[in-house]
Amino acid sequence: MKIEIWSDIMCPFCYIGKRHFDKALKKFPHKDKVQIQWHSFQLQPDIETKPGKSVKEFLAEVKGISLEKSQQIHENVTKMAFDAGLHYDFDKAIVANTMDAHRLTHLAEKYRLQHQIEERLFSAYFTEGSNRAR
Repeated sequence: MKIEIWSDIMCPFCYIGKRHFDKALKKFPHKDKVQIQWHSFQLQPDIETKPGKSVKEFLAEVKGISLEKSQQIHENVTKMAFDAGLHYDFDKAIVANTMDAHRLTHLAEKYRLQHQIEERLFSAYFTEGSNRAR
């Protein structure tokens, strides 16, 4: 069975979805027959990497909402992530273009490491505040 996933590593809901998917896959009796293929979907293809700008400020600007509303949205998403077993630290997250991350995931596919590198990139972005997979 082949499962195809379209995602961007700066999408908080994609990481939450991946966590739920991983938990469900562990319970699936035929998990050894599952092939997972990740596809690129850039949420903001024209975004420039801006290490000094907070993601809360960025969302407020892009969506035309107040900084307080952006803060509230991020708190709600952080709770959703926590409920899925993840720790989000939006204060560390870096506003960044994800094209290089997508290139890396496609290279990882060649070595059958795509699912693992997606996890690593999500963790780097949402937990560690890094725009690099170390």
